[in-house]
Amino acid sequence: MKIMMLLPGNFPPDLRVENEIKALVNAGHKIILVCQTTNEADKSIEYEPSKSLTIYRLFLNKLIYKSSVAALTLPFYFNFWSRKLKEITSRENDIDAIHVHDLPLARLGFVLSRKLNIPFVLDLHENYPELLAISEHTNTFIGRILSPISLWKHYEKKYLKLASKIIVVVEEARDRILKIGINNEDVVIVSNTLDTSSVGQINLNMNDVDPTELFYGGGVTKHRGLQFVLKGIKLLLDRGIEVNFHIVGAGRYLEELKKLAINLGVNDHVFFYGHLKYNDMLKILAASHIAVIPHIKSGHTDSTIPHKIFQYIYFGLPILSTNCLPLVRIINETHAGLIYKFDDPVDFSEKFIELKQNINYFDPNYGRNILFKKYIWNYDANRLVDLYVNLKNSKSYFLHGQ
Repeated sequence: MKIMMLLPGNFPPDLRVENEIKALVNAGHKIILVCQTTNEADKSIEYEPSKSLTIYRLFLNKLIYKSSVAALTLPFYFNFWSRKLKEITSRENDIDAIHVHDLPLARLGFVLSRKLNIPFVLDLHENYPELLAISEHTNTFIGRILSPISLWKHYEKKYLKLASKIIVVVEEARDRILKIGINNEDVVIVSNTLDTSSVGQINLNMNDVDPTELFYGGGVTKHRGLQFVLKGIKLLLDRGIEVNFHIVGAGRYLEELKKLAINLGVNDHVFFYGHLKYNDMLKILAASHIAVIPHIKSGHTDSTIPHKIFQYIYFGLPILSTNCLPLVRIINETHAGLIYKFDDPVDFSEKFIELKQNINYFDPNYGRNILFKKYIWNYDANRLVDLYVNLKNSKSYFLHGQ
């Protein structure tokens, strides 16, 4: 099949999209990826044709890019994409399916699928309305007017019901979708699991150590919950318990977090590296003793799963995680670490002490065994490929929603 993917983001890097494209190409499909960029340098490489993957990069100016979050109330973002898609589909013939990554472009994906009489697959990377509900820029006075959460929830429900197939990342996300009234057979789980063929290796030094080095890798935004970890570190240091925290990542909350570390007096124990290349990140991970997943519990984090949890289990690093539903389920199932209440520095500090005291009883092989039985990318890739086999064999999906 010739599958056109719509991605409201940069490519690369996008690990999930990269994995999905690789799986579909290996299964014999041809991918036309239409993505967006705000990078001026990409203007010169807006079209990259190849035998199995052709990439169209749409350059967005600042106005159009910033209007994306208000796409349901202002016309600029959708108008821009509609114009570009019209140009692209005039060049690309015989498209067999539209695959929309995440919620914002669902409307355009459905309109295009109806025009071409082909199936429309909606791939929900996360609970987008709930992400907006906890985002700083949509919680301002202007943000609430231009991007009302109720409007996005209505939009999501509408296009979930119009999609031929829906992809979600975790069981809890599937359960949420089913409550909206979607048929179970229309929902497929393709999770953010690990492609073990390309993840690399690290050698952890976990023998006879006094665990002091904590690691976090990912975006640095307020809803990641790092502020509660810093407060927990303050409590540990006040008790004379040595601990250092290594933060790899960047984001709009980075400077605020640095100020908090100074105000708490823990800045000598908190190290900010910013965004690093993957291999450089692995070096810091290898020198750490415990990985932290500090995400604030919300409707968003209760229905998504980060790639990093599977990396930590694979590498054998104990995890200290907040009580978001998918994290609790997988960590308890794999015996991969301990859970603390997301906004409670005291609970964080107590669970750190407990994990530190019992680190020699931690068995990384237990988690790895479960990982290889059900949480590696091969299984999810097969479900994705099977989805398109079923679409190709069932013409009823081509008329879905019409």
